[in-house]
Amino acid sequence: MKPFFIYTYKNSLYIKKLNQNKRLLIKNAYTYTVNVDENDNINIFCIDNFGKLIYISNINSKWKRRTLCKLFNLTKNIENIKCYNIKNQFNLFITEKYHILDNSYKVTHINLEKNKYNNVKKYSFKNIIKTNSIYKIDIDKYDNIIFEYTYKNINNTFQNKLIFNYPLKSWTPIKNTNQNIKYNIKRYSNKLIYKI
Repeated sequence: MKPFFIYTYKNSLYIKKLNQNKRLLIKNAYTYTVNVDENDNINIFCIDNFGKLIYISNINSKWKRRTLCKLFNLTKNIENIKCYNIKNQFNLFITEKYHILDNSYKVTHINLEKNKYNNVKKYSFKNIIKTNSIYKIDIDKYDNIIFEYTYKNINNTFQNKLIFNYPLKSWTPIKNTNQNIKYNIKRYSNKLIYKI
């Protein structure tokens, strides 16, 4: 694969490969995340200015784009989006800031299988309090996602640690704090940002 970079310019998302002209991927891009899979396919998930989740892929040198669903009515509170490609499934984590409360966040998890883009699963975690980070994600030795965060309920704060059950498509609480972590999370997540 030739080296490339992806960037936004005037709310449009572009890709530029080495010694090639830039290519417009989408207009009205608000935020995005990029994942290159084991076959060197480029997978881009973008939230546009209208709150729609859009999937852009380059597989076998062919570009495709599809709108998956409408996720948000407002995009101004979205801080970032991250993609983890695990077990032939894409897992997106989208962080929103609650501006009314200084230290409160919402994280939305989107799960979808490759080539089954009509079956988008959505999970929300609210009232998350930022401690050292907003949340922590690890991958255990079985390639399960471990999601850890602190949340506020009335005047108390609590720690929560969950594991994603792929067959059931659900989050389950776990008690074991010494989960066997196998991989550095950077293996699964890439984000290339160049803003002009």
